[in-house]
Amino acid sequence: MGEKIKLEEDKKIDLIVINWQTFKDRIKFFDDIIARLRLEGTPICIGVYTLGYLAHFWAIYLLGIFYIFGILCLDLLHFKLLLIAVKKAKEIEDKFEDGVLTVTKSLTTKWRTTLHFIGVVILYVVFIGVGIGLIVYSFL
Repeated sequence: MGEKIKLEEDKKIDLIVINWQTFKDRIKFFDDIIARLRLEGTPICIGVYTLGYLAHFWAIYLLGIFYIFGILCLDLLHFKLLLIAVKKAKEIEDKFEDGVLTVTKSLTTKWRTTLHFIGVVILYVVFIGVGIGLIVYSFL
């Protein structure tokens, strides 16, 4: 059970490329999940806030805040998983000479990731802030 399988060099390279492709598939999957969470989650939150406004009932706003907070948590979880997949894909790309596997390194930078994260934080702070503002407004 403790024996390691020995592979020929070309088989190792094939497995490394398959592993890289798997990480690329995971990157696409997590990216799609994040996009769907934002594109489908935020309009639902707006709908809940609208319902609360029409009903003049503060608890509905609170429901909207809890809902968008849940979307935020899912978003951050999948964003973290996306970053892990990107890191692994970049590690594989670094094993090859320049120009062989470069798509992850060419599209991903710390600066873009930081800007993305700041934008996401602003988005959710605005949604939660609007909910809190609507709750305060409902008591006036």
